[in-house]
Amino acid sequence: MPKKIWILSISLIFTLLITACSKEPIPSETNEPTDPIVIDQTIKSIEGLDHILITQNDYFNPLENVVVLNEKDKDISYLFEVSGHVNYGVVGEYTLTYHLTYGDSEINQQRTISVVAGTIHRPLV
Repeated sequence: MPKKIWILSISLIFTLLITACSKEPIPSETNEPTDPIVIDQTIKSIEGLDHILITQNDYFNPLENVVVLNEKDKDISYLFEVSGHVNYGVVGEYTLTYHLTYGDSEINQQRTISVVAGTIHRPLV
């Protein structure tokens, strides 16, 4: 009797092992083409690329107050490539070029930063 149980157990384990090891192809492993996922990328609005005046020796960040909203109302202004330089220690006019490609949309805009002599006013803390 124990021999029959042992043989039956071995047969059952062997059958389960063969069944578990048979591999059906995963859909991603087949050579069938899949449809590409299309993600809509559009720019809804652009703000802050106006020509501005700044006071001499006051730090200037070219992305400060620049907001570009995408289709999900997320600010993507950090994706801008800004070329040009503003020497905020020297009075004069400086041109910056802002370039952004997002989906089928492209922004290529210039703005002038005028550095003027004056007094920097800081709020009291």
